[in-house]
Amino acid sequence: MALHVHTLDEHKHKTFLAEGRVDPVTKERLSIGDRIILCSKCKRAFLETTWLAQGNSHCNQYDTLKSFPPTLEIDFKPIPPPIIPKVVSIKVFSTVVTILLFVVLILFIKLRNIPNPNNNSLKNGTIEMTIEPLPATVYINNEPINVDHAPFTISKPAEMYKIKIMKECYNAEEETITINNGNYNIKRTLKPVILSLKHTERFVQLCQNLKKGGMSEERIKLIFSSSRTNEIDLTPVNIMSKRVLVDRTQRSSTEINSIVNLMKINLSDYKTYYDDVESKYAVNREIIAAILFEETSLGKFTAWKHDSFTVLNSMLSFFEISENSNDSDRKRMNRLIKSTGDNLAALLLYCERNNIDILHTSLPSSYTGAIGLAQFLPENLSYAVSANNKKPELSRMSDAILSIGNLLKNKLNWPGLVDFSKLENIDDITTQWYEYNKQKDVSLAVGANLDGYTLRRFDEEFKHIPNIEYIGNYARVLMGYNFSSSYVIDVLQLAFHANLTS
Repeated sequence: MALHVHTLDEHKHKTFLAEGRVDPVTKERLSIGDRIILCSKCKRAFLETTWLAQGNSHCNQYDTLKSFPPTLEIDFKPIPPPIIPKVVSIKVFSTVVTILLFVVLILFIKLRNIPNPNNNSLKNGTIEMTIEPLPATVYINNEPINVDHAPFTISKPAEMYKIKIMKECYNAEEETITINNGNYNIKRTLKPVILSLKHTERFVQLCQNLKKGGMSEERIKLIFSSSRTNEIDLTPVNIMSKRVLVDRTQRSSTEINSIVNLMKINLSDYKTYYDDVESKYAVNREIIAAILFEETSLGKFTAWKHDSFTVLNSMLSFFEISENSNDSDRKRMNRLIKSTGDNLAALLLYCERNNIDILHTSLPSSYTGAIGLAQFLPENLSYAVSANNKKPELSRMSDAILSIGNLLKNKLNWPGLVDFSKLENIDDITTQWYEYNKQKDVSLAVGANLDGYTLRRFDEEFKHIPNIEYIGNYARVLMGYNFSSSYVIDVLQLAFHANLTS
């Protein structure tokens, strides 16, 4: 569901602004520059933060108005003028005035002795600073001081100071003051470069990752202040927030033969590129073809309904860790949040380095944010290679073939060409694995899951099976591509049968 946000304009919405309307929840007056959302049912105007805080809905629905309707159609009451009694006795009136004058006189006497920060004329040379968040760097006349506690105090009388407060991925605060006698207190809450509605700390970390990758703060601000970030996709958030176990079942011999026939056609059609992948990366062509079948049915599935940037930005914004979560679920969500931030940074840096304008380019993906026929997550895009020495394009079969080989060899440490004669009992092993997998907390060849919890290993408990150690060495590498043990055993089984019939 698209979220339509309107920014109040001084000229375009002059009549609306003049009526003094307020947010129905916070009661804040709506003013120039505010980002508002209009409920399509009742036409009420909400601040964007209010709308998101109440679950992107109002009137039991989620629709918002795409265009700004005539002001009179919005059922909003202006701020009422203060109620003043029509009749006030002269005696009461004179008493009130006398009290007010007395209060004003006392305040005037006290305020005469308080420094006025507006004219920057201060006393006694002491400046006390309270800065949030810490640590930060304070430049005093261009000399840096690292501040890690509050309040922070400096004292140098009768001098003009140029003060600049800086913190990585936060907007700087600057001012010039002159001090003579007395004290001056500076309180500053720094605003992050990426203005997020919630989970600011996640986007501060994202900003830091982008800067480490070479992206400027100006570019980061441009991207995250654009309309691109208003696109929200909650489907991935809802799916990934739940711990869903994919129930794979063992394939029949008929299914395997049918798939192998499709693989043989693909291996023949793209023989030149499969020759290259074996010579350059020492990865068997049958392994690559089996992965491509598991990911996208050898390129036949391309109906990606999501956009990688929108998916990752939405998940980073809306992933939540419930207070009632157990340790396992909490660890999983923390891992997903970190992985999402890392992949979003990787996507933006990849686009920047390859002259892809993220602001105007759609990046079709699965609901996980994975891209192309090889279904690469953005953190793996740097391993994408081109068959024709141009910009890699993972929607091309030739590039997908070579890119999978490059990833397996140069990131995941593929051991070399598989000796398929040592997989002759793969069908029996596959049957035994699917029976073993009916238990909880088991794995084909690794001893811990992605969150660090111990798993029982099939290859250790069945180490008496011929060739199981050899198969386990390749299985562990493939689990770096897809952590599902059943996915991996199916890839090895398909690759064996494709090689057997070649």
